[in-house]
Amino acid sequence: MKRYLLAGIVALAIAVTLSGCGTAHVKPEGLSDSQYRLGLRAIETTDKYLNAELSKDLASEQFKNIKKAFEQYTKSRKTAFSRVDSRMEQLEHCLSAKKVSDKSVTKARNRLAEILNQNLL
Repeated sequence: MKRYLLAGIVALAIAVTLSGCGTAHVKPEGLSDSQYRLGLRAIETTDKYLNAELSKDLASEQFKNIKKAFEQYTKSRKTAFSRVDSRMEQLEHCLSAKKVSDKSVTKARNRLAEILNQNLL
């Protein structure tokens, strides 16, 4: 009987632990759907660069376009997306530097992903 009780407790503990792994991505409050999608595109572009699917120049150019589109939305709201905007600026700076460090790009990418409630690398 004790074994069954112990096995049940262990199974319950595992189920509770694993239930946190499947949380949905939640858009941060204060961001429009368009801003959120642009933030996700910035993360996707950075991931492609880090996976050597995009060159530094191409990634930097795509990122500038994403950043420019994102800035069109910043005039009406100044709260939640100001943190996203500053993280995107850091990431843009990392990608446009003469000597790009994958470590600094990854760090900037993860900061943006954290604000957008996305998985970290």
